[in-house]
Amino acid sequence: MYQRFILSIFFTVFFTMGAKAQMTITVVSTPQLTPILDDIYIAGSFNEWNPADPQYKLHFTDGVWHIDIPGNENENIEFKFTRGSWATVEGNAEGTYIVNRLATWINGSIAEFSIAGWEDIAGLHTVNENVRILDSDMEIPQLGRTRRIWIKLPAGYYNSEEYYPVLYMHDGQNLFDAATSFAGEWTIDEIADELIETTCSKAIIVGIENGGAHRIDEYAPWYNNNYEEGGEGSPYGEFVVQQLKPLIETQFRARTEREYNFTGGSSLGGLIATYLVLAHQDDFGGAIVFSPSYWFNPEIQDLALNAGINSDTKIYFACGQDESETMVSDMQQMINNLESSGVPSSNINSHIQSEGEHSEYWWAQYFEAAYEFCFGCATHLGDRHHDQGMMIFPNPVKEKLNIQYKGRGPFTMTIYDHSGKSVMQEKWIPGQTIQVNQLPHGVYTVELIQKGDHHQEEIKHTQKMIKY
Repeated sequence: MYQRFILSIFFTVFFTMGAKAQMTITVVSTPQLTPILDDIYIAGSFNEWNPADPQYKLHFTDGVWHIDIPGNENENIEFKFTRGSWATVEGNAEGTYIVNRLATWINGSIAEFSIAGWEDIAGLHTVNENVRILDSDMEIPQLGRTRRIWIKLPAGYYNSEEYYPVLYMHDGQNLFDAATSFAGEWTIDEIADELIETTCSKAIIVGIENGGAHRIDEYAPWYNNNYEEGGEGSPYGEFVVQQLKPLIETQFRARTEREYNFTGGSSLGGLIATYLVLAHQDDFGGAIVFSPSYWFNPEIQDLALNAGINSDTKIYFACGQDESETMVSDMQQMINNLESSGVPSSNINSHIQSEGEHSEYWWAQYFEAAYEFCFGCATHLGDRHHDQGMMIFPNPVKEKLNIQYKGRGPFTMTIYDHSGKSVMQEKWIPGQTIQVNQLPHGVYTVELIQKGDHHQEEIKHTQKMIKY
């Protein structure tokens, strides 16, 4: 997948006799995952192959990238495009090595090139068309490190003037792309765009890659003496709220109110997500927390109990029954502490799955339901599709759906998927429970039809249902 645009580079060639020539080199395409905020350089035989020579950085003015380079008529040159280092040099479509480019200086000529890939963004990528890399090396001044930042914009972003809520996710390399994931991607980009076809909210999703060897340090707010790691969660959190969040809010149409900003992660990422909600309540209105490693920093429990958290905070929890001996009890303790601090139970959604595993694959299964809960999809569905004569519960639902309706039958109950296809139909008797455990995760429409007689037309009621 590639995004087309033109980079026009004007080369001014100075002849030995003092004459002036101009050669235009045009790059007609670059990879979709070319980082938005990165600079592009030319390195070659004309500048001793310096990949980050400030004199050879392309300048962007009036929609054109351009640079003037001295040379001689009919001079043969070799070069490559870089993003400021040989680690970020161009490559083929899979990000592997290509030979040097060749060109001959000819006055007034135009040469076209395509950049197929970058060596530091290698692999067969599985991102959809709405995913980009924002910055390949964003500075974390609090820690003296840099980090790659991903961004997923809502489908239709560039054709609207909407301002969107934002979800800041940790372990960002696992979210969108199988080529960069640790053990399989979460397919968040596909899930979010599928939900746009329903009444669910659209959101900007920001993925912050972890720090590799520094991951434990950055995701643990307190130092763990037994493991001799952790303690950098506070400066990492300051980076998110002081550098990254303001950047997103100035570069994109992002909602700035706390209730429209969420954070999320799994394992240690769930720990730091919880910490950010507690320690930066003015910035985040809630979190998605999968299989949190609260055991590594039990201090998080006291923070939850004493932080005086905003009552409108929303948190979605999920974990597996057999992930560890204390996983379920630690998560339940956190829920109890949040409720003791004033968060109503209606703002906390928790799920404990008997077959759940500590893995990207399992966390991906729950992202849809978590996304819907945090961004108000369930609320919006109720607001927009509330039927005074019919109520379904629980919603979201896992296994058994209840329908409440006052009226005489007979009734026909039909469930439609998001494409309008009927996936279940049966006669319904008031008080009867509907088994929906066999349905895949997703958003459905439940239709209840009360058959009429020759005196009365049939009555139809519909409600949206979220199956997790």
